[in-house]
Amino acid sequence: MDKVETKEKLNTAIEILRSSYDEKEIVSMFFNLLVREHRTHQQRIINKLYFILKEYAQYGVEYGSDLRNEEATKWAQEATKKEFLFPLI
Repeated sequence: MDKVETKEKLNTAIEILRSSYDEKEIVSMFFNLLVREHRTHQQRIINKLYFILKEYAQYGVEYGSDLRNEEATKWAQEATKKEFLFPLI
């Protein structure tokens, strides 16, 4: 998969995650897809989600979040204070 295709697929994923579709159902679907992945892939996915949160904690306000999200940025900073890597098999 090239960079353009990857970005398009990530945009689609973001559209789904921000949709007004039932949040519990989206979480359930994501979880069920995740646990069917090979364990190494599960760990890579979880680590990427952590690094996304870490980027948000560090750069969220600078790159488009605003003071309305100040508490969310603070929460992300707290959540990523301790370095975390989901252990690889």
